[in-house]
Amino acid sequence: PASLNSVTVQAGRDEYPIPHPCGFSPAGQAYCWGANFYGALGNGTFASDSLPVAVSGGFTFTNVSVGEFRSCGVTAGGVAYCWGQEQLGDGVAAESAVPVKVFGQP
Repeated sequence: PASLNSVTVQAGRDEYPIPHPCGFSPAGQAYCWGANFYGALGNGTFASDSLPVAVSGGFTFTNVSVGEFRSCGVTAGGVAYCWGQEQLGDGVAAESAVPVKVFGQP
């Protein structure tokens, strides 16, 4: 992307010093890059990438936040999605390399 808004950087842990920052374009497309532990880049793979890769799903995000091994975003419609390591809020104790809707939303 030509430019990203609201880039969020996570410092990572000592044993995993490579972060996976994320941001979104002016059009709302989310991008992540760096370490892809547990699918934290959200692009449907588990391969790390030094360049921004588009988060799968075609969602229009207004906010993206990064956790240790997971990321979450809120769409223009106010719906939250998370991807990466377990505890994604979808009621399933499994990792996901693509965004999953947080349980109980429209």
